[in-house]
Amino acid sequence: YLHESSETAKARPIQFDLFSPAIRWTKISSDSLLTPNHGTMVNISLRGADNLANSDYNFVIIKAKGRHLMTFAQYSRLLTHLELGYMSSEDQEHVPKTYQLLSGGSTSLRGFDYLAIGPGTHMGILGTEFQRIITNSWVAGIFIEGGNVYSSFEAIGSPTNNNDKTKVSQGFSLTKQTPIGSLSLSYARAKRYRPEFSRWKWQWKWHFSIGTEL
Repeated sequence: YLHESSETAKARPIQFDLFSPAIRWTKISSDSLLTPNHGTMVNISLRGADNLANSDYNFVIIKAKGRHLMTFAQYSRLLTHLELGYMSSEDQEHVPKTYQLLSGGSTSLRGFDYLAIGPGTHMGILGTEFQRIITNSWVAGIFIEGGNVYSSFEAIGSPTNNNDKTKVSQGFSLTKQTPIGSLSLSYARAKRYRPEFSRWKWQWKWHFSIGTEL
């Protein structure tokens, strides 16, 4: 059950009260839960709401996320991540922000603010990071990531506005492995359309995260 209030979007309802059942499946296989050198994580979730569940809003959301970490040549690592999503409702005003497809931030598309990309109906994010082990507990990396939350399936190949254009970021990271997990600091740059300047401009952002790399 979700209760959510919104006072920022003038067109959307101020308050949501709806029952939205969900199922989630997660599988993690790695050599270490907190500081892995090899491993894979897969997470799939399904959520929906309709009038039969005492809700005034109808939608289905499917999300799939995967991360894979491999170590090779003794001191080199490759971390890849993929995130996909589908939202059945094109009427984003009648979907609570908690359940909307959103992206951006330290674990999805760096170079953008947290959950600043979206909402939309189709999400696709892909990233890869080459890492080099400096010491037993320090790891340095460079990465490139791309994708977007698109307003429609057609917009993936034929964007009609700046929001639907695929976004790309790149940067570098420094990670400290500790007994409680990985402490990671990233510096990423990405191009963002600035309507006040009527053109695209590069932006740099710092990102900090705590937890397992999977």
